[in-house]
Amino acid sequence: MPSDINSQPRENICFEIPEKILDQFYIVLVNPKLPKNVGSSARAMLNMGFHNLIIVGSKDILTKEAYALAKSAEELLKNAIFFDTLKEALSPMEHIIGTTRRPKRYEYEILIPEQIIPSLLEKARNNKIAILFGPEDSGLNLEHLTFCNQLIRIPTASEYPSINLSQSVLIICYELFKHVINYPLLERDVKRQATSCVVEGLFEHLEEFFTEIDYFPYEEHRHTMQLFRQIYRACELSDYDLGLLRSILHKTQRYINKLKSHETTAPGTDRK
Repeated sequence: MPSDINSQPRENICFEIPEKILDQFYIVLVNPKLPKNVGSSARAMLNMGFHNLIIVGSKDILTKEAYALAKSAEELLKNAIFFDTLKEALSPMEHIIGTTRRPKRYEYEILIPEQIIPSLLEKARNNKIAILFGPEDSGLNLEHLTFCNQLIRIPTASEYPSINLSQSVLIICYELFKHVINYPLLERDVKRQATSCVVEGLFEHLEEFFTEIDYFPYEEHRHTMQLFRQIYRACELSDYDLGLLRSILHKTQRYINKLKSHETTAPGTDRK
């Protein structure tokens, strides 16, 4: 059975059963197109000890074909959690990984499994981890990647780099499972990061503030916001940390509004 998506992550436990750390991971299929790929992905997950499946899209994807391909993982499909938007799906997550095959950097460093998995498992001690897989025809787009803390790619031959959705799920899950059984985690404290809900609240507030003070140098300000997201990704801040930052924004906005109010009521100022 999948763990409750809104439950708190385990508090720095030394896991007696190493595989239980995988319960901290959520496989997120973003707008999948083919039921057979969803069913095969569920089977791949269960093969490697993963139970938490999130699907962004319609429940209509769970057809007879999906269940047929899932084989013994049909219970995993039945327990899949559906959301209309990726933002909603990621709201309770503390760390988000996006999968991509594109060579472009997107203001991120794109890592391979060997580079990211050891640190990812460490984070999973005290954080819920989402791993995103995009639609079969296009993969994750820039909007999807905005939510991600890190990006990962599966190395492939240059003549045909595209991998089937369920194969991608299997490879990433296998790499995590392999590391867990070969290198069990030792007991130690790991910081809990901010949830995606709090992170997005901060950046929405920051964008509002930047607009208010006319900070953006161009009409298209996505790049500017990505630069600030880069700073956040490097810091791994907590909900409390982000709350402090937002309190500064609130105080600054109040101060600016107070100054504006004094300007409009000062002697000699035209008032309508």
